[in-house]
Amino acid sequence: GRIPSARDAFRRAVDLDQGNDRALAALGLLAARMEDVSTAREMLDKALNANGTLLEARVVRAQIALVDQQASSALQHLQRALQVRPEDPWVNGWFGVANLAIGNVSVAIERLEAAKKAGLESFSLPLAEAMRRQGKVAEALALLDGLREAGAEGRMVRARCLLDSGRPTEAVKLLRELSAERQGSGRERYLLGAALHASRSWSE
Repeated sequence: GRIPSARDAFRRAVDLDQGNDRALAALGLLAARMEDVSTAREMLDKALNANGTLLEARVVRAQIALVDQQASSALQHLQRALQVRPEDPWVNGWFGVANLAIGNVSVAIERLEAAKKAGLESFSLPLAEAMRRQGKVAEALALLDGLREAGAEGRMVRARCLLDSGRPTEAVKLLRELSAERQGSGRERYLLGAALHASRSWSE
């Protein structure tokens, strides 16, 4: 659990052997865990240029591409990862997330459902969003009800589901609570405005 010390050790390993793909990958993965995205991106790219079959490095690089709003690049990384391990539920789950990001909802649902059936509950939230986008609002709400901890993002998905199912007053209540807790980000204010409009609260 001593992540900074581990990072320093792998950094020394890279200094000693700059072409060591595993040391580069480990340094990139640790940087990602520490939310040092620029270092993670650089080290993972170097590692994958040296050895394209590093599965975890490939998937984490795809996650960074999604954060960078480069969904097509994320898909390419995940397709390469699936060549290495086609049945891996973790890789397939992230492939579903990337497909959701480009709007390919049917593929997203297929892959995310498979990951969830394999016991990876972390993919339940993107699965609920994919179901909502496909018009399966009741199923999405049922899935959200079953989550132990959905967090702020889960409450945003729930609010969208409530709006889609013609329940704007409930959405307004949920979004007011969320905005109060988080000082109202732009996304929350925008959705709250849509919910207020739908509930005919024109002045607000």
